[in-house]
Amino acid sequence: MNRAFGRAIVLFLLVPLSSCGYHVLSARESLDFERLHVAPVANRTREPGLEDLLHRALVQELARDRRVRLVERDLAEVILETSVVRFDLFPTVEAAGLAVEYEVEMDADFKLLRPETGEVLLDIGGLGAPIRASFPAGDGALETRGAQEKAELEAAAAVARELARRLLLQ
Repeated sequence: MNRAFGRAIVLFLLVPLSSCGYHVLSARESLDFERLHVAPVANRTREPGLEDLLHRALVQELARDRRVRLVERDLAEVILETSVVRFDLFPTVEAAGLAVEYEVEMDADFKLLRPETGEVLLDIGGLGAPIRASFPAGDGALETRGAQEKAELEAAAAVARELARRLLLQ
């Protein structure tokens, strides 16, 4: 009797969850491709160096997945094209009229294409809007610039993680 009651409780709880579209995200067993080329990132902002930061972050993040092999363009089944389209730096905390903490926001557009046909398999625009990295203002310009570069790395890594999640999960 206790076992039947326990099963009834589980069913009672799971049926409403499944009917509202709730499901657990998990890695796909297989992808529609194995060989991926990460093309050089285009930087459509005025902030120099973001293209290199994001390219490195994408390569590192996508290389973690064993179902994907990162290859040269001529060996790829699909190509990931990326553009950094927005970079904002603004003060978030001020004291005595001076900024003491800043926030970095970065958005990027992504396209996953088949190289032989140009068919777009995935098109994500403006990814990254909720991803923010903050940093304190330093005592001098060099210290502040160093903190900004660290925040830019964090923002690029966060954008890469989010793209990998969307690309590699169901």
